[in-house]
Amino acid sequence: YSGPREAVVQEGAEIGPIEFTYAKGKQFPPARALGAFLFLKLAAVLVAGLIVFKLFGKTSLAVVSSAHNQFLANLGIGVIGILAIPIAAVLFMATVIGAYAGAILALWFGAAALMGGVFGVMFIGALAEKLVRRKQTIELTWRTVVWGVAAGGLLSLIPFVGWLTIFV
Repeated sequence: YSGPREAVVQEGAEIGPIEFTYAKGKQFPPARALGAFLFLKLAAVLVAGLIVFKLFGKTSLAVVSSAHNQFLANLGIGVIGILAIPIAAVLFMATVIGAYAGAILALWFGAAALMGGVFGVMFIGALAEKLVRRKQTIELTWRTVVWGVAAGGLLSLIPFVGWLTIFV
């Protein structure tokens, strides 16, 4: 029993049958949960992208320009890294001697993947801004980061093709 006051039962009182009804709590629909997750993810990537752009502007421009100018070479290096680094980390962690090296490699891989996501958003934004404004060169501004987050959010809504595009 739960209520605003404690239940009082007099002596000699008879209590009849008790019916239990389960109150349905508010359920959070999966679509709403997915929308909230997407919004929080986009907000986090936007904040991270703006911080990285503010603190490492020249480096960010160099990374995005390199990704644009040498796309296939960087894509190949990325695919090899995505396949080889986790395998090497697991192999290192399987041995006693290499356990620490494997853990450090796994942590480095996670940090590199997070930074790759931020630079990927910058790359998408620079590419979108270049195509829309018909510029000849890649420029990196705070608007580029916002363009990238918006374009990346829209691309991530497209099943399979969009996910693959965002992943690459």
